[in-house]
Amino acid sequence: MTPVVRTRVAVLSSAGMWVTVVRTAPPPYRSAVTEPFADVHVCADPDRREDVRWHEYADVLGGSRPLPARWAERRVADVLDRHPGCLVAAVPRADGGCVAGVRDGRLLVALPVGGAALSVRRWSAFASLLHSWLVAGHSVDVLRTVVLDGGAGRAGAGRGAARVRVVRL
Repeated sequence: MTPVVRTRVAVLSSAGMWVTVVRTAPPPYRSAVTEPFADVHVCADPDRREDVRWHEYADVLGGSRPLPARWAERRVADVLDRHPGCLVAAVPRADGGCVAGVRDGRLLVALPVGGAALSVRRWSAFASLLHSWLVAGHSVDVLRTVVLDGGAGRAGAGRGAARVRVVRL
């Protein structure tokens, strides 16, 4: 059985700074975010046939195939159009970043600072954080920087931190 993976996340916004933990469990890809954004939601991958039964129930849909920037933006919009129950859709970009879209049509890009591409675990944690941020009543407009640490979980999983700059498109 795959263990729960924990990613510590620091969020810097124009309204302040918060630290939380994103916990991701095995299929059906449940994610939980701890205080101050307590939230449990279902995540699925729209690119995996094995996840198709979860697509209509997923709160967060995150693709697994990196795409060029413009294609990633189109893919996020398409996923949100096809799945009206989904609040956040995210797709990795070929340049190592991630495009995330929210239900109201706004798009954000998580750009890694320092050149290292975001791992699937990290951009998935970013998408889960966005969901929790929104259901807690916050606006994505105030997000500036998110730091995703190496986390705890499997021994040796993802050492070091990934700092991402959040840009609105």
